[in-house]
Amino acid sequence: MDISGRGKVDLTIDEDRIGWITISNLDGNTIDIEVLQDLLSALTDVMGDETIRVVALTGKGRRAFSVGYNGSCVRINDRGFLKNIYSLGFSISRALQTLNLPVISVVDGLALGMGLEFALSTDMIIASDHSRFGMPDLKFGLPSFTGIIPEIMDRFPSQAYNRIISGEIMNAVEAKSMGFVSSVMPDNSFSKESRKFLKEINPELFTFYKSMRSMSGRSSTVDRLFFDVYDTSKIKLRELYTFRNSL
Repeated sequence: MDISGRGKVDLTIDEDRIGWITISNLDGNTIDIEVLQDLLSALTDVMGDETIRVVALTGKGRRAFSVGYNGSCVRINDRGFLKNIYSLGFSISRALQTLNLPVISVVDGLALGMGLEFALSTDMIIASDHSRFGMPDLKFGLPSFTGIIPEIMDRFPSQAYNRIISGEIMNAVEAKSMGFVSSVMPDNSFSKESRKFLKEINPELFTFYKSMRSMSGRSSTVDRLFFDVYDTSKIKLRELYTFRNSL
């Protein structure tokens, strides 16, 4: 089913009871406010559907899982607007983390900026070997909109945090060596192998161990205050979009 009615987020359930949440927006599955609202709606529907055993978050096509946030250049200096984006992003990230089901990011292509943040909010990332990961947004002044970045220091080796916070873009093998990608699969068999991976997950055991993992007591308060003092004139959206298109 198309959650948005605009073709930006789809929720489908296959014969293996895998709930596929697919971002489908423009060439790079960019994230705008409509996508954020629709992702929340999709996650709400998943929570209420007892037939689903595993949730897969992915992007349409083979270019990108998502190249990240695609906002209005006009409104990017509006602090109230930025706080609203953050509130939605934080809520989605939290929902992905706390959903009482295995939640796997299936990445085929670019996972950048807010796209990477949502992937990091899931329980596990599996990727095709042509995929790339990073937060280049930070180099163009666009901050995190989910609050997940500080948690990278606790969950992964310090070099993972350092490379992500620097805005570097890593290939799938490098991301796996950093610990935040669990499995890298060949491009030519990725669709088949990723589905096999999801099908073989034991949701009961997975969810049990997930519930045992201590949750961070992160709060949105500090991050929201950040937008009160951040110099939004440093955000260079047009330059960021030009950079993404060059990848």
